[in-house]
Amino acid sequence: MRLADDRTISALTYVINRGDRQYCDHDRDMQAAIIARAQGARGPNRDYLFATVARLAELGVVDAELDWLAARVRHLTRT
Repeated sequence: MRLADDRTISALTYVINRGDRQYCDHDRDMQAAIIARAQGARGPNRDYLFATVARLAELGVVDAELDWLAARVRHLTRT
């Protein structure tokens, strides 16, 4: 990706495709329950969630939905 100062870096991103057969529209509690126990090729989903929330906080970005989700997953996993 090219940055505003014209530097080029490698980046990894995930994008939601609501048209994908695997997309599910669950309520927040179900999302938290799934994230609390799910694991992919890059590790536990909860770790990705926690890292995302932490990085957003470092950048000064507030996302109430992600903050709630992370708190709920922490509660469910006691981490």
